[in-house]
Amino acid sequence: MIVRIRPTFFLLCLLIGLMLETSSAIVTALMVLLVFGIHELGHVVALSLLGRKATVLFSGVGGKTQSSRPFRHFWQRMLAQSGGLFATAIIALILNGYIIIGGQNEALLILFVLNFVWFWINLFPLYPYDMGEIVVDMLQTVFGPFGRRIGAIISLFLSVFLFIVSLLFRQFVLAFFFLYSSIKSWKLLMHPYTSTSSEPLSEGERRLYELLMLYEEKKQEEAIIGLQELALKNDEIKVRQSAVEACARFFLETDRPREAFQMLFQAKDPLPFTSLEHFQLAAYRTSHWREGLEIGERMFRERQTLSVAVFSAVFSARLGRVTETKGWLIAIQRLGGIHVQDLLEAHDFDRVRHNIEKMA
Repeated sequence: MIVRIRPTFFLLCLLIGLMLETSSAIVTALMVLLVFGIHELGHVVALSLLGRKATVLFSGVGGKTQSSRPFRHFWQRMLAQSGGLFATAIIALILNGYIIIGGQNEALLILFVLNFVWFWINLFPLYPYDMGEIVVDMLQTVFGPFGRRIGAIISLFLSVFLFIVSLLFRQFVLAFFFLYSSIKSWKLLMHPYTSTSSEPLSEGERRLYELLMLYEEKKQEEAIIGLQELALKNDEIKVRQSAVEACARFFLETDRPREAFQMLFQAKDPLPFTSLEHFQLAAYRTSHWREGLEIGERMFRERQTLSVAVFSAVFSARLGRVTETKGWLIAIQRLGGIHVQDLLEAHDFDRVRHNIEKMA
């Protein structure tokens, strides 16, 4: 785990401590710091349980935890995003129980209130807070890039409404967080591909998001040409990988599977995990099973994951390589997660199924 703290974070905690009317602004500021810390620790634990390392950034708008690698499935992202909510809720419940049985400690009462408020802020679908990110992610999963705009609109209207209400009731601390959500929601609405990270975007990342937006504006060829250039010439490996993946996806969407396959096969960087589906779809449409198996073997040497093993087993089965296919099935069995016999029933294994059963 990597933790970075900017001076503005301490300033934020101190300002909240001063604005809340308590007997000690310093104690309140420390409680605010603790609330943010507990919340981000929840995200770190969730990422750890999902097999990811975390990077935590504390800044003038609170905390932000990011995964070392992206998740393939929505349910994984949802669990990671919910970790902070669970941690905050658990602490609030424990403190509430203590208060109910007669605890009169002022610091713990402040901690309870702060946890309670922070829990509800993150429970509302306000981007980029926890539930807001979950809603945006869910809508994107269902509706594609347009879903991000829907999530942005929901968040924008709600955050502006809560900002006005907070001002009317002179709750300026809450107003600050709702204003921040309003600004981020507006940016997301205008630029749905913009990174959610608090870190400034590099030149390559800005160019990548511009090209993605260009494609959404129906300027496909111009976007694809730009992405191909970015994939070849940019200095950042993540930008090159994202450009290759986006370009392949666009080729598939415009029914050009051969170009998609060549783009993925000729990539000079290791393919990102999320490119597997594009690569497999392109191979199905072009029958480049041998080249696909080469990629699978290369990826498996770099990272022995279940999905890469399944991917490679399918390709070797399509080539009719019985011994090789059985080796991949053994690897799948060792990695766990899929019943090999069920996998063998798939159409991809028609050419080798009988021989593999005899060898077993």
